[in-house]
Amino acid sequence: MSGVYSGVQKRIRDKEPNAVYIHCAAHNLNLVLNDACQNIPEIKDFYDTVERLYVFFSGSIKRWELLETHLSVPKAGQPTLKRLCPTRWASRQDAVQSLRFRYADIMQALTKIDLLSKKSEERAEATGLKKAMESFEFVLMTVIQGKVLETVNIVSQALQRKDVDLLQATAMLGNATDTLAQLRGEFDGLKAHAQDLASSWGVHSLFKDRRARRTKRHFSELCEDQRLQDPGEHFRVAVFYANIDIVVAQLKNRFVGMSEVAQRFSFLLPRELLRATDKDLSESASALSGQYKDDLSAEFPFQILSLRNALRPTIKKIEPFARIAHANNLTLCFVGHLAIHPPSGSACSCDPESYGVKGNSP
Repeated sequence: MSGVYSGVQKRIRDKEPNAVYIHCAAHNLNLVLNDACQNIPEIKDFYDTVERLYVFFSGSIKRWELLETHLSVPKAGQPTLKRLCPTRWASRQDAVQSLRFRYADIMQALTKIDLLSKKSEERAEATGLKKAMESFEFVLMTVIQGKVLETVNIVSQALQRKDVDLLQATAMLGNATDTLAQLRGEFDGLKAHAQDLASSWGVHSLFKDRRARRTKRHFSELCEDQRLQDPGEHFRVAVFYANIDIVVAQLKNRFVGMSEVAQRFSFLLPRELLRATDKDLSESASALSGQYKDDLSAEFPFQILSLRNALRPTIKKIEPFARIAHANNLTLCFVGHLAIHPPSGSACSCDPESYGVKGNSP
């Protein structure tokens, strides 16, 4: 579908060079997180452990009831373990947040199963899960992934609203990119927060020592690769920095088409029509008419200025630009020829040639 060599978007652009491919924004955001997590083994192991926890407790009514009896604060609405959705990565925030709030309860339940269970397989599974959760890396990963998912989930929810426009979506994605880029320099603060949590949960705030990997060295080599020996620095560089860098890079690369369309058509939005000066509005309209010279005439900038002056009171009352078409047929001419589709059944009774739109446009 999105292939640049033989995909549908390439075939469409061969026939219409001005067509811009835009992927579903919410789905694209899920792909960003998928790429960031699947390419880093430590993060993939973390989510595998979260999934194993849910499968372990939900696979038995007795184990689930045991977990519920260890509520730290017994009250209605207490978060419970959540299954990881394989397609909606932004929804994994609920699973990570539930794990964070129920960490102590889960550890108590696993300890009880490890000590009292008569089933060897059940004891072995509980021991393995408990050992994975007792590491400081797991606690720190819970804090980091909670922060990343929290930032992305807000944008994901907003992108699924019916009233969001391209300019708002682009602005929210830009803010999320800036927030995550700033998060890259906050590793020490996240680590300190994780240390406080680990202390309250009885987990040692130390990274596990990693066995240094040795590579074969040939006789002609003058030096060998320099590897990070400190486990804390290895986590910072190979896990945290790599994760943030992938997310930021993917957010920039995957939404190029959306940013291009938003920048090209943003001056047609009601708030932009009211806020832009005559010079800015004329320059934006001229650039658009130059881009679509076969569809828009050179008089298009003057007609946009006339449109704003004539419908200024109506524009102030209406938010979506498409609704202006219901108020005045004049606007519908511009909207229809700028690929902003009017509602079905509506018609334009004015002559397109008289408003700067050429009659031979499709």
